Amino acid sequence: MLTQNSDAIEENFARGANRRTQSSEIYKLQQRLTTQNNE
Repeated sequence: MLTQNSDAIEENFARGANRRTQSSEIYKLQQRLTTQNNE
């Protein structure tokens, strides 16, 4: 039971890290678009 639980926690952690990476990539792209529009 404990091992299954820790696997699930690790999976959730990996998903969360992935989501954070994606959102920071999106943020960077948005910043780039904004600066291009302002030039």
